[in-house]
Amino acid sequence: MTNVRSLKLSAAMGVALALQIPHFAAAQNTPPPPPPVPVDEVPITIPANSAFYACKFDLQVQYSGKGATVTLPGRGFVTIAISPGLTVKLTNLSNTKMTTILNITGTIKTSTDKYGNTILMMNGRNLVGDPGQPGLVLTVGNFNFVYDKYGVPVTLLNGTGQMISICSLLE
Repeated sequence: MTNVRSLKLSAAMGVALALQIPHFAAAQNTPPPPPPVPVDEVPITIPANSAFYACKFDLQVQYSGKGATVTLPGRGFVTIAISPGLTVKLTNLSNTKMTTILNITGTIKTSTDKYGNTILMMNGRNLVGDPGQPGLVLTVGNFNFVYDKYGVPVTLLNGTGQMISICSLLE
């Protein structure tokens, strides 16, 4: 049960932009969506030992910059989160150690295959909840993970590039 909850929350974090930034749907034969909009979000607190990240302390997350999500027409369920100039400030609430990650400007493409599996593909610099270890990570490169229609992991976060543990940075 923990893995299923962990995976669902990881996917939610992986597409956090979709929750934090206005959603723009592009229908066929319509102009492209508006450009990314400014984001200056109220801080979010993630409790220690949450299912989707393995930190032993409460974590405060605050996004700022620009971002948007785009739904691609005619391809089933395909959403791309874009974030030019987006930054995130992360604070360990137990010791007030803080880091600001500049330029989490990557893209996150979410799609569903013919079997109902959800595929997340991250390119560039992204803040991602990993359904496996090490939990909340900064990915730099090309990464992906897949889970089935029931939220069970098919593949854990993998790819090429660098994964930096947020928990380790803030301990």
